[in-house]
Amino acid sequence: MVGGKLVLSYQQNENSFWYGSINRGYKAGGTNTDGSLPDELRSFDPEYLTNYELGYKVSLLNNDAYVRTAVFYMDRADMQVKSSKTITREDGSTEFIEYLGNAASGNNYGLEVEAAWQINNTFNLYGSLGLLETEFNDFITDDGQSLSGEEQAHAPNYQFNIGVNYQPNDAWLFNISLDGKDEFYFSDTRYYDGERIIDNDIKSETTVLLNASISYLADNWQVKLWARNLTDKDYSNRGFYFPNDPRDGYTPKQYTLLAEPLVFGATLDYQF
Repeated sequence: MVGGKLVLSYQQNENSFWYGSINRGYKAGGTNTDGSLPDELRSFDPEYLTNYELGYKVSLLNNDAYVRTAVFYMDRADMQVKSSKTITREDGSTEFIEYLGNAASGNNYGLEVEAAWQINNTFNLYGSLGLLETEFNDFITDDGQSLSGEEQAHAPNYQFNIGVNYQPNDAWLFNISLDGKDEFYFSDTRYYDGERIIDNDIKSETTVLLNASISYLADNWQVKLWARNLTDKDYSNRGFYFPNDPRDGYTPKQYTLLAEPLVFGATLDYQF
């Protein structure tokens, strides 16, 4: 397993910077330890990734603002995918097992943009946007389903963050921000109703979360009161689709794992 990185950069002027890079990395293979899995699903191979990226960074408005952009294309070979297998017992109940396997290959490509603007001595506005497209190539699941051309799991088509900092003086800093994410497949297993993929039962919802913080800044220490998901929104970040309930005749349905609710706390930093 060999990896490496090659970068070519060009400083166009004092405000503009270009770069291009090629990166090759890998994930090591391993073993699935669940004893109920058949022998052919017990191990998985390494995954290899080659990433091609072109980026541009520019400072604007006498360095009061900046924009950073990057476009990328990824080749993934022997992709490690999180799959699942449902084993039916003699009484009709089921055992649901998650495991790692390998797809043949896949491609990811997209765009990332990050920007910030120091409007005045008090207000700073910032944001970022990521666009992503993913697909499997020549991937046949263990139960014979073809996922070639299908989206990969946990790969939302867009993500964004936007926020504002308000600093009335050197001692106080107030922040409020929004984090957003498009829907995505929960796993790399697909479920069919006849010839149709049951999208609604195996995908997350689009989410937008509100966060905020208040910081007190001193010369060599600071304390921050912070909160994430201020509206206490219920949303799922994991999901599974399988038969498990004898009350409905073991009809397959969705089971989801909720992400964190409203979380708040305090952080103290001290520099020696």
